[in-house]
Amino acid sequence: MIAGRLRALKASKLARNAGWMFAGQGMSFVIQGVYFIVLARLLGSLQYGILAGATALVAAVSQFSTMGSGLLLMRYVSPDHGRFREFWGNVLLSTALFGSLLVVGLHIGARWIIGADGARIILVLAIADCLFAQLTTAASQVFQAFEKMRITAGLNLITNLSRLILASPVFLAG
Repeated sequence: MIAGRLRALKASKLARNAGWMFAGQGMSFVIQGVYFIVLARLLGSLQYGILAGATALVAAVSQFSTMGSGLLLMRYVSPDHGRFREFWGNVLLSTALFGSLLVVGLHIGARWIIGADGARIILVLAIADCLFAQLTTAASQVFQAFEKMRITAGLNLITNLSRLILASPVFLAG
């Protein structure tokens, strides 16, 4: 009885996809923890506080970069893969347009919102989050629409791993 259920679970596409997402999220959580420690030790409390404030501001705004086009892609491409090109074009266009507007808005408003020290980092974070991170998220949604959760989990993991890899040499050199 148990062996039969395990075989059925092993053959289930849903279970396999859930397993990939669980593994990817778990590994990303560990990598984010290490990244947090590296940054906190590298920057010190004042600079880390400025970075955390700037990151929080950008993260709160960057969610609007795609204007929901990635979710619409998943909604309409999942049942009809032939509509992918149309909706992927919408994702690219809306992200480029609204993401760029948000980057400019954050750059202009950063001095009043976060202060002069944080304003310098806002532009870099805004470009990274409002444009590139949102495109990565949209690419993950594409693979979700095609039920390729292994690739979705890999994209999320690579994003966090890249941040850690970029911060580590600076930390090790200091």
